[in-house]
Amino acid sequence: MMISRARILFLLVFVLLAPMTLGASQLHESVADLEPFLGTWELDATWSHGATVWSKAIYRPIVDGRFVEIKTWVSDNGGPVYLRYHSVLSPGEKE
Repeated sequence: MMISRARILFLLVFVLLAPMTLGASQLHESVADLEPFLGTWELDATWSHGATVWSKAIYRPIVDGRFVEIKTWVSDNGGPVYLRYHSVLSPGEKE
């Protein structure tokens, strides 16, 4: 599979500009259970009807480790990569 110049540029810019994440010990107690999900997750798959999908999700702590930000980029059928989802999680205080 040939990697397009746009994808190489996207990955290069992403790697250079991606902010550093906090370590697990710096997470607030309310989001500590989400620690196993922190980092980068990538999927390259084919749907049952033959269409392909590539996605990359990045889970990182923000605001002094009190929230977890999730950004998911997607490319359908080898098309352009775009930001599909941008979410912020905070489960709240532990009881």
